[in-house]
Amino acid sequence: QLIWKSREGKHGNERKLVLQNLQDLSNCLSLSQLEYLLKEVEKLTNPSDFDIHMVTLIERITSASFREDKNLNEEKRYGMNLLWSLIHDDSLGCSIQLKTFVISTFSNICDFGESKFVQKYYFIKALENIKQRRSSIPSFQILSHLVLKPSKILRQQQLQQ
Repeated sequence: QLIWKSREGKHGNERKLVLQNLQDLSNCLSLSQLEYLLKEVEKLTNPSDFDIHMVTLIERITSASFREDKNLNEEKRYGMNLLWSLIHDDSLGCSIQLKTFVISTFSNICDFGESKFVQKYYFIKALENIKQRRSSIPSFQILSHLVLKPSKILRQQQLQQ
């Protein structure tokens, strides 16, 4: 809590350093501490709060939560909803570069075996977006990753045998 609060009012390198410390600590935190930290991140509303360092922190919190949660189910998506919003909610004011980074981060998290529950959920959400012609390009990118990545892995395994 103290480390999170210490980033308030900080800019540039000081803020980056605090976020990097939180990223490093995320692998050592308990599930309840990770959940607390994620709730604090979700309270942020200023578009300037979201940059590559904050997205990386969200990724680390989400990945660690997936590993730590022994009762993982499809309702527990941790930071995935926040990443989804950064990709699809234009009111957050994310630049194209940041959205590209968030899509890559989102896709990387989907690659974790622990996240299999959320893969189906976001597959369906991406299809719904495409049907409704909302955020079609990011939805196609996520959808293609969710569909093509498993087939590439299967093909590599077959070639190794």
